[in-house]
Amino acid sequence: MELRIPEPIRQSKNILIISVSYDFAVAGLLHQPWNALRRVSAANHLCGFLLSVLDRHEHATRKAEDGCLQKVFAAIASELEDPESLTIAALAEVAGLSPSRFQAKFKQETGMPPAEFVLRARIAEAERRLVRPGATVTRVAMDLGFSSSQYFSVSFRRFTNRKPSELLRRE
Repeated sequence: MELRIPEPIRQSKNILIISVSYDFAVAGLLHQPWNALRRVSAANHLCGFLLSVLDRHEHATRKAEDGCLQKVFAAIASELEDPESLTIAALAEVAGLSPSRFQAKFKQETGMPPAEFVLRARIAEAERRLVRPGATVTRVAMDLGFSSSQYFSVSFRRFTNRKPSELLRRE
């Protein structure tokens, strides 16, 4: 009974360590007479090995996807003034995922669709800008890529329960 591990998997350091420990465990079992208890023990070692391989693969995949979302968050923060660069397709490309996979992963991680997250980020930035001296609602709305100050005001009120004009600093 020989365990054959495909070459791409064998090249992974973590898998190789598990493979070597599995080989020693099974080698010890192979030099003893095979009774029912030894068969169960060998099957248990094999199941443990396979579960370890799956767990490490899942952990590596999750870590890679989390890293791609960090890139997306950075892209959103740096491109708030250009909403055309914050489309689902563009953000999925930054993440290195298909648009449908990106939307599902993003919603799973943040609890909201990417478009709503981007809109909330733009509103949060608008709150910061509105309190600056000399800011105007129209200027902030246009700087952040809103199509009109009216759409901006409606969106702002929806997420903050305040009018944008309430934040304007009076000089």
